Amino acid sequence: MNEDLKIALTFKERLVMGQLFPQKASLAEQVIVRDLVTRLGVKKEEKEDLNFRRTPNGWEWDEDKEKITEANFTKEELKFLNERLDTMDKEKVVTKDMVDICLKIRMFKEEEKK
Repeated sequence: MNEDLKIALTFKERLVMGQLFPQKASLAEQVIVRDLVTRLGVKKEEKEDLNFRRTPNGWEWDEDKEKITEANFTKEELKFLNERLDTMDKEKVVTKDMVDICLKIRMFKEEEKK
């Protein structure tokens, strides 16, 4: 039985998700990171289609061309992401750009408590 959970992600949320991943972790955690990056990472063609560019104010893209991605997450992946968010929250390193993706991930932590 497939236990994957779907989350609708914007381009920005997928872009920012990389900031949630630790540089150093256990092998099992790095396998989860690798799988997430492979599945949800922003591809070169997508950046070109959205006219993704660096400006003096940061990164910009043509938001009107953006498409929502329905992303499947396993319970193991969501558990890993929520544990990572716990650590980042405790360390007070969550940025304003990360808030939307963090809240979406947290929804599934709250549902598991019910």
